[in-house]
Amino acid sequence: MLFAWVTGFIDGTHIRLSAAIGGERDYYNRKGYPSIQLQAVVDNNMKIINAYTGWPGCVHDARVLRNSSVYIKAEAGELFSQNYHIFGDNAYPLRNWLVTPFKNFGNLTRQQIKFNKRLSGVRQTVERAFGHLKGRFRRLRDVPLHDHKEVCNLIIACCVLHNLCIINEDDVEGYIEYEEEYPNNFPKVNYNSNVNIFLNN
Repeated sequence: MLFAWVTGFIDGTHIRLSAAIGGERDYYNRKGYPSIQLQAVVDNNMKIINAYTGWPGCVHDARVLRNSSVYIKAEAGELFSQNYHIFGDNAYPLRNWLVTPFKNFGNLTRQQIKFNKRLSGVRQTVERAFGHLKGRFRRLRDVPLHDHKEVCNLIIACCVLHNLCIINEDDVEGYIEYEEEYPNNFPKVNYNSNVNIFLNN
């Protein structure tokens, strides 16, 4: 019998900016406000084990992933042992280390529909983690900084502090509002000051 182990859940969220950095249109996401992307991998306790930020709001989750160290290391076989996986939604590509839902073109079997439903259920862990992150650190709901590096440093600092809250069992469930934000477009510019950090060491 083949066993597969889930080591984490991946998703992206938008960190709202008070104004687009440098006035660049690329920072505007599909919902019409300026933002920076935060990609996170979280464990089953909502602790962030990898955070990657810096791409502007118009960037698709799949492109953010392909430029992150999670993707590069996982593709090289350096991140996950055999039969260890992370779960993502259908914004991400299916990889041997990344499990995503079956594409639904109206021809899914009952087993595939059931799989998608269960996958969606367990993936709520990462959405809850984003809710807790933004609930604890409300500055992430509207960042007034205008320097790209400063914004990225603020986001990563909040991720570290979020983990300390998880470790110390700080409960903020009653104050959390959950949200989902998925951008559609790809930018035509390259951003070199993105921040990528593993937080489980």
